[in-house]
Amino acid sequence: MIPFTQIAFGSINWSAVLVATLAAYVFGALWYSPLLFGKLWMKQSAVTKANAEKAKAKGMTVSYVLQFVATLVTTFVFAMILEMNIVEGVKTGLIIGFYIWLGFSATSSVGAVLWDKKSWSWFSLCASNSLLTLWIIGAILALWQ
Repeated sequence: MIPFTQIAFGSINWSAVLVATLAAYVFGALWYSPLLFGKLWMKQSAVTKANAEKAKAKGMTVSYVLQFVATLVTTFVFAMILEMNIVEGVKTGLIIGFYIWLGFSATSSVGAVLWDKKSWSWFSLCASNSLLTLWIIGAILALWQ
C-alpha cells in the first residue's frame, strides 16, 4: 500500500480516468433513459412528463455538465484509492467498487428513503445504478493500471 502523502497527481492515469468517466456517464444516461428505467425513475421520483418537458425547455446543459464533473470527481477519487492499494486486475477494481458503493453510496441512498420519503423501489433503482457505475469505473481503471 502506498501512503496517501506519496501519491502524486502525475501518477494517476488521466486517460483511464477520462475513459472511465465517459463510460460511466453514458451508462447513467442510458440507465435513466426511456430505453431502460427512465419511466420508472420518473414515477418513483414523482416527476411528471410536464415537469420533465419544462426542465428540457429551460435547458439542462448546466445539469449535464455538473453531473459530468461529479462523475469525474468520483472517478478521480476511485483512481486515487486504487493508486494507494495493490491492484491485481479487474477483480480488485470490482471489489473496491463494491465497498465504495456499500460504504458511501448505498448508505446515502438509505438516508433518502428514511428522511426524504423515497421508496425502497427508488432505492433499488438508484443503488443498482450506482453499484454498476462503480463497477464500470473500477474495471476500466484496474485494466489500465
